[in-house]
Parts: sequence; C-alpha cells; structure tokens
Amino acid sequence: LFLRPAPVFLVFGLYCFLRFRFSQISASVGILLITETWVLCFISAILPFYGSGMPLIDAVYEGISGFTTTGSSMLKDFDATPHSILLWRAMIQWFGGMTVVFVFAFLLPMIGMGGKNLGSNEFGGNSSEFSQDVRTSALSFVRMYAALTFLEIVMLLIIGLIGIDSDRL
Repeated sequence: LFLRPAPVFLVFGLYCFLRFRFSQISASVGILLITETWVLCFISAILPFYGSGMPLIDAVYEGISGFTTTGSSMLKDFDATPHSILLWRAMIQWFGGMTVVFVFAFLLPMIGMGGKNLGSNEFGGNSSEFSQDVRTSALSFVRMYAALTFLEIVMLLIIGLIGIDSDRL
C-alpha cells in the first residue's frame, strides 16, 4: 500500500533534482516548484489513508493536516486503526514539521524571498555567504529535530510505552 506510489514520486523527484540542481531559478519558478512539491507531498500523504478504506474527503483531510502539522485528525477510534496507518500519520506529521521550516528558512531565501530580506541587515558580505549561512542553519535545525525526536523516543521508552502505543498519548 505504501510502496505503490513510490516509483512515480522517485522518478519525479530525480527529474527535479537533476533538472534544477545547478541552475539558477527565478522567484516565480521557485514558488511554482515549491507549490508542486507541496501538492505531491499532499497526494503521497493521502494515498495510504484512501487505500486503507478511509473515505476520500477524510483521507484528504488527514493527509493535509499531517503535512501542515495541525494535529487535527479524522480518525475516530485509534485502537481500531491499523498500526501502519498510525505510523504513517506520525511520519507525515514529523516530515511536515521539518518541511515547513525548510521552505521558510532554506528554499525561499535560495530564490530571493522570505528570510533573505529579513536577514539582509544582519549578514555582511554577498548573497553566497548568506546562502552558506542558511545551509548551516538548516543543517543545525535537522540535527536538533533529530535529537529531540530521539530524546522523545527515549523518554517514551522510560515510561513504558513501546512502539506504536506511544501514539495514543
């Protein structure tokens, strides 16, 4: 169920990576690329919910609320929900939190929008120095996000919740 759409998304992702890797893109193309990426993320989040028998409108709501990290859910009975769906829900919320920060702290400044204008008075030098500083900040964020995730897992294990049971808190 989870692997069926993977080849399509992998091919599209590889194409985008190879196509835009070394090219300088304009702000409008960058916004379009970010929008397309979000739409693909939403579709990939929705498919497993819909494939597990959830009504389409509930699957759309569950997938989009996961990636936008609202914490809202259409699931009524977590005990009756398959563990694979609970794990998928947790994963898209985790990736969604990271994606929101990446878009605003990393991608928008790369195309000359967002944080670049906010930090222009704070950073001396040229834009490549700022770009390198944004990359360093984004990497630091990923490390912190992973460390906090690991710390939460350890704390859940300490209080006796293992595996998927921790989603029921």
